[in-house]
Amino acid sequence: FGSHKLNSKITLQDLEDGESMEQLKCGRMQLLPGRDRAGRAVLLGVRKLHREVQNEDSLLRAFWYLGSVAAEDEETQKKGVVIIQYNIGTGFTTRSVVHGLGRVLRS
Repeated sequence: FGSHKLNSKITLQDLEDGESMEQLKCGRMQLLPGRDRAGRAVLLGVRKLHREVQNEDSLLRAFWYLGSVAAEDEETQKKGVVIIQYNIGTGFTTRSVVHGLGRVLRS
């Protein structure tokens, strides 16, 4: 999003590259309307719901946006978020997600 967004709210308009918005529209990443048994918000990723990502940063921007939306909720601030990533049958690993997030946070 750039250093100019460091101290401001991330909005849907910030997903200007189109591919980030497409990740949300296709349902690949979702902030579920319900909560788990512990009262945590649930972020769900389903890799098979979209074609291969051309720009990995777009996927991470969409994920970051959903996380920031979840973090605005007072109950989520108290109880937290659980992330479920469904990768079965894709050849994709959780390690690559963690590596990508680390790279984005360092930049």
